[in-house]
Amino acid sequence: MRYLKRSVIERLAISIVLISLAGIIGCSSEEADKQRFLIKGNDQLARKEYREAMRYYDEALKIDPKYVDAYLNRGVAKLETADAIGALGDYNKAIEFSQAYTEAYLNRAYAYTELKQYQLALNDLAKVEEVMPDTVVLHFARGLVYSKMKDYPASLEAFNKSIILDDANPESYVNRGTIYYYLQDYEQAEEDLNAALRLNPKESNAFNALALLYHDKELYDQALTAVNEALEFEPQEAYYLNNKGYILMSIDSLELAEEYINQSLLVDPYNGWAYRNKGLYYLKKDEVTDAIRLLGQALEMDDEVDRIHEYLGRAYIQNGDKEKACSTWKNAFLKTEDLDQLIEENCL
Repeated sequence: MRYLKRSVIERLAISIVLISLAGIIGCSSEEADKQRFLIKGNDQLARKEYREAMRYYDEALKIDPKYVDAYLNRGVAKLETADAIGALGDYNKAIEFSQAYTEAYLNRAYAYTELKQYQLALNDLAKVEEVMPDTVVLHFARGLVYSKMKDYPASLEAFNKSIILDDANPESYVNRGTIYYYLQDYEQAEEDLNAALRLNPKESNAFNALALLYHDKELYDQALTAVNEALEFEPQEAYYLNNKGYILMSIDSLELAEEYINQSLLVDPYNGWAYRNKGLYYLKKDEVTDAIRLLGQALEMDDEVDRIHEYLGRAYIQNGDKEKACSTWKNAFLKTEDLDQLIEENCL
């Protein structure tokens, strides 16, 4: 599968605790101070100033080391800075001090998902279900966890339930459309993605997903139009930049493709999918040594990058190393018809 923007297909509906200044009236000085720091942290969180948000939550926790709301919201900020382990620690603290804190279990499920501890995520969501059995966020969250587990039927079932409960949430359609895309049901995927755009014409994730769908159908002009729409709304989104580079490579616009992939890496230097695409760029230019280095780096960063084993094996074949190619292909956790054919042609 191609990589979609993390904040959609890999996101739970994270909960944060909001309070107003009016709620501080009548509180003790210490209580008022910690709530002011929480409000300031929330303001920075809304502005995506995550480090500054964490600083305010730290101040609130200095006043009250058992302030569960500050732990919950600081965990959100840590997740947004790719610190899933740190977020997990904060959610554990929130649950330690308030075992009935449903929002903490919901958010901890996302931290577990980021850490690929999927069964623990599902266990937490089961706890959420005991309190909120018929809420959109529960089924939406399950859909995301199952999508990471590549249990697409279970993921579809969960997103179906979330849409039944709220048919006006564009992200549910984007995510369900993405699952249909993974299943190569392009007609249903396109229908869901367009439904999301009818609900929110600025839903950049829907445009990004449509771009990849059109790419797979070899409708490259439409793919470029769609990814450009996504970039119009979020011009510095690393995954959109990377996907545009990927599409451009498919029409042999290699130099322009490299520019977009490099821009993506400047924004997010830890994206294995961008390293894969940079490796493909060198493979297309017959610069095999650089291709092997970058594809190997992508595999090391994320072994679930789409077709990474296939591409790295092809690079080894191009470099005359059939033994490494066969070892790489046979170690792929997800076998495809193309991969099986390569193994049959080269390794038997």
